[in-house]
Amino acid sequence: MHRVAVLQAMWYTVTNDIKAKEMIPLLVKADKKWDYALGMIKVDGLEPTPEMKELIKKEKRGEISMEEVKKALDRKYKMKP
Repeated sequence: MHRVAVLQAMWYTVTNDIKAKEMIPLLVKADKKWDYALGMIKVDGLEPTPEMKELIKKEKRGEISMEEVKKALDRKYKMKP
């Protein structure tokens, strides 16, 4: 699976899945959610792009929202017909 797809899947799980919403607070504080997600993909030997790393930094600092991260990923990786 492409590393961006993995990050998008993890973002979806962390932000939308009810079970994940119940479990993530037990595992990871809110300010560490990206560290957790990145650690999970690094286990598979994957690394996010520099652009993704910048989006993560901005979201962590509160400069952009998770919705803006999603929109940026959708714009960059949306499949063209």
